[in-house]
Order: sequence, then structure tokens, then C-alpha cells
Amino acid sequence: MTWLFFWGSLAAAVLAGLLGTHLLNRHSGSGRAIFILMGILSFLTVCLGGYVREASRPRFISPSGERLAGFNRIASYDKIYHPEERAENIRINMVRGKPPYADDLPRRPERPALKPETVADLVSYKCISCHTLERVHKYKHSDLGRVVGRMRAYGMRLTDEEMQKIVTYLTSNNVKEDSPESQVDTSPSP
Repeated sequence: MTWLFFWGSLAAAVLAGLLGTHLLNRHSGSGRAIFILMGILSFLTVCLGGYVREASRPRFISPSGERLAGFNRIASYDKIYHPEERAENIRINMVRGKPPYADDLPRRPERPALKPETVADLVSYKCISCHTLERVHKYKHSDLGRVVGRMRAYGMRLTDEEMQKIVTYLTSNNVKEDSPESQVDTSPSP
């Protein structure tokens, strides 16, 4: 931070305080004074923000130490600390392909293939992974075969036997009568 910026910021703060006091007295304490003051301070923030960004930029010197165009913009900052490990000296050892120790690692255990024991397990394993059953219960009893068939068409791997079990289970558990309200949601997505 330069001294000019410090004194400029201090002067802006004092002027903003005086202006705020004046606006509150002139507008008899109305909220309009606060909005005007905030607008002025926001504008000053944007104006000073450009200077702060420029003032906070690092001052560069060329890697060889000589003066070049674009480097050494401020003469008093000629001696800038350069760490010993510069970017051009840093090496990143990347592994291409399979590392030699990969064969010595233990194998990942296989996921257990859980077979559903009941039809309720089959429904929770297959159907509820993508959506809730509340949506399925909106359909009529006669449409459940079409709904489960649509699930199968969208990629759920069901055998014909599993599909029939799910339709039977949903039909027996869906206690809702066929009413006009049960035909509300007929969207094609599963």
C-alpha cells in the first residue's frame, strides 16, 4: 500500500462521514440519505478498486536481472525476493501407464450379488432406486403392467418373471380404487 492510497482512503472516509451527516440532517433522518450515501460509497469502491488491484500487483524483474520493457515498473522495487525453487526448476514426475507396484496391490473385493428373497425386496432393490412408489400408486391397476414395462424399456434389467412378480405385488398392495384422480400423472418418464 502506498502512502497516497492511505491518505486518499482516509480522506474518502472522512468526506463520507461528513456527507452522511449532512444528508441525514437535510433529509430529516429519512432512509433516502442512506441510499444516496451507499450509492456514492459504492461508486468510490469501484473507482478505488481498480487502483488497489493495480497497486497490489507484484513487481516483476526479468529472470536475468536486467531491465526489460514491462518489467521493473517501479524503480524502488528492483530487489525482489526470488525463491530458489523457481517454476522452471520444478519437475513433476508423472506416471505414464500402469505403475510397477500396481500388480502387488490387493484386489478390490467383489460386490456381493444380493438376490432378493421376497417380492418386496425385489421392488425395493429394482424400483425404488430410481423413483419413489408414490408416483407408481397414481396409476390405475390396469396400467401397472405398462408402467413396469416402461421401467424395463428404460434400462432396468428385469426378467419376465420378475416383471410379473412386481406387477402382481403392486396390484395387490395398491388399495386405491380406479378413480379419475388415479389417472392424473401419465408422464412417460419412469
